[in-house]
Amino acid sequence: MARDYVPASRASQTWGNLQLSETRARFASFDGELTLEAVGVMPAGAGEELAGAQVYRVTNADSFFDDNEGRNGFCSGPLRWLSVGRRSVAGVPEGAIWIGLLTIEDWHAYTPDVQGYCGGGLYVPLAPLAD
Repeated sequence: MARDYVPASRASQTWGNLQLSETRARFASFDGELTLEAVGVMPAGAGEELAGAQVYRVTNADSFFDDNEGRNGFCSGPLRWLSVGRRSVAGVPEGAIWIGLLTIEDWHAYTPDVQGYCGGGLYVPLAPLAD
């Protein structure tokens, strides 16, 4: 089941609203959707923003890039990995997530010192979590 999120940071405002499920992600500012396959969890060495985040392989990376190349706020190469981490921040609604975009070939090799991080942004749920 997909969940709707609204941008809560400058970078994510560029990408627009987000609809996210375990198998798909759709950003309002881009054409098409990302098809996702869960592959693992970012290690502590991935840095504060990405450590502990669920990592998804973008199975349609090349075609999604072709459809959106040159758009403001989008990666300069195919988006190979999408990370989704829970965020608990004072003043931010419960259920907030940090989305990280990676263009690196192997997500296991990512550290903050390595090229391949395209950007990240905070999202909050459009509606509160159901009890």
